[in-house]
Amino acid sequence: EQAGDADGAIAAYSQAASLDKKYAEPRINLGRIYLDAGLTDKALAYLDEAYQADPKSFEANNNLANAYGKKGMYDKSVFHYEIALNLAPRDSTVRLNLAKAYLAANRMDAAKEAYAALIKLDPAKWDAYFELGKLYASTGDGPNAKKVLGELVSKKPDYPRRAEVDSMLSGL
Repeated sequence: EQAGDADGAIAAYSQAASLDKKYAEPRINLGRIYLDAGLTDKALAYLDEAYQADPKSFEANNNLANAYGKKGMYDKSVFHYEIALNLAPRDSTVRLNLAKAYLAANRMDAAKEAYAALIKLDPAKWDAYFELGKLYASTGDGPNAKKVLGELVSKKPDYPRRAEVDSMLSGL
């Protein structure tokens, strides 16, 4: 796989998976390869096998959450991101992905809490400020939107999406 031979990697991981039904790692790797190739259904099959073999695997849950998100199955995506977060509570990428999954699942309050928790954990996660401010604005909470977006501008004046931030602020 590291040499760029996806077909060889698939063959090797498939062989390893066939030797032990409880060995999650090759199934995770197969799922990730298929997910990267855009073959989400095939990825889900392997990742679900990995999850069944090891429900406490961070990689299985994180990749399952990603795959379910790509399929538009946001409640399942949230479920697996929550497990992944419990397994790695300081992982800011999982926290960001969970917040996005909450948003996609139309769980606005949970999304707000997740973005706020991420900012508390990693105050330099600029996209979390942007997304939280945008979420506040979209739910009609102008004061909190101004507060979060203002904080973003003051802490990161060269934020790449600064024009969008300024536009949102001027509309609040």
